[in-house]
Amino acid sequence: MTMKISWVIFFVTLMASTASAQSKPPAIKGTGASSIAELYSAWAQDYSKGSPISLTYSGTSSGEGIRAIKANEVVFGATDDPLPPEELKNWSIIQIPMVVLGIVPVVNLPKIDANKLHLDENTLSEIFLNRIKNWNDPRIAALNPRLALPSLPITRVVSSAASGTMGTFTQYLSLVNQEWKPLAGLQPRWPGQVVLAKGTDAMVASIQSNPGAIGIVSYDRVQTKELSSVILRNANGQFVSANPESLLAAVKHSGVKTNLNATLLNVKGEGAWPLTTLTYVLMKHSADASGMTHEAVKFFSWALRQGDSEIMKAGFIPLPSNVQASAFSTLMRIKSANGERPALQ
Repeated sequence: MTMKISWVIFFVTLMASTASAQSKPPAIKGTGASSIAELYSAWAQDYSKGSPISLTYSGTSSGEGIRAIKANEVVFGATDDPLPPEELKNWSIIQIPMVVLGIVPVVNLPKIDANKLHLDENTLSEIFLNRIKNWNDPRIAALNPRLALPSLPITRVVSSAASGTMGTFTQYLSLVNQEWKPLAGLQPRWPGQVVLAKGTDAMVASIQSNPGAIGIVSYDRVQTKELSSVILRNANGQFVSANPESLLAAVKHSGVKTNLNATLLNVKGEGAWPLTTLTYVLMKHSADASGMTHEAVKFFSWALRQGDSEIMKAGFIPLPSNVQASAFSTLMRIKSANGERPALQ
């Protein structure tokens, strides 16, 4: 009798697990930039109201997103640091911009009002080269004559992962200081001792818990976490704040309208934020046999056409309409093995 009961329990458990597996909707699997994870989660939740297909996204790092799509481990990767055209060609990858992203230096300076510290490109570079080590250094004081800067060591908080934010930031530093060229990358070579944190939110927490800290985060976190951002000098010689207007000014004065691979970093234009970029989705040219690549095309097509409200809620900036149109055209280049395109919603 006991054996019969055990077999009944086993059979019921097996049937329940099988039914659960069968009822679970197919998923579009992605990984990459941690900065964009909250937006993709919001998009996925909204999209699921009208589609049986779910989306699962793991906010790891841009480097992991690039590695995973190259290895065909995911349907899409995401990166804040765009791949160059030759690398896209070699790996048969399509790169589609999704939103405008601001990269922002933020500080934790006790007794200094938020969003008041001015830095130029030279002092910012020297801080991250570990040559300016204290907040009351004369070079910082000269840019901030009205601030009572503390005699406090500067603590640099950076990502421990292969980060698109770090890649974009150090690429900017290499544009303003040649010394950064051999140091820049997704995992930069930081001179001196730094505090390492894994992922955007861990960096935010570390900055908030370390008086004297400076770190580089995405603009959305500045908004949602109420961080104190730096006022930074741009290529026009203007001191500007990171905000929707200055980010869109960088897009306006860049060549991205006609070339989606064009840089938005340190563009010369009235009111432009010098650390502006786009965040990108990476997919293979040809759809996979599972059909999930086509489902991803449908999802990102929907996001480009109907996702602006969630973009703004998450603290990002939607693509201007002409850049959005170019992004949509690029997305539509993905086809199945027999040349078919997916039917869009």
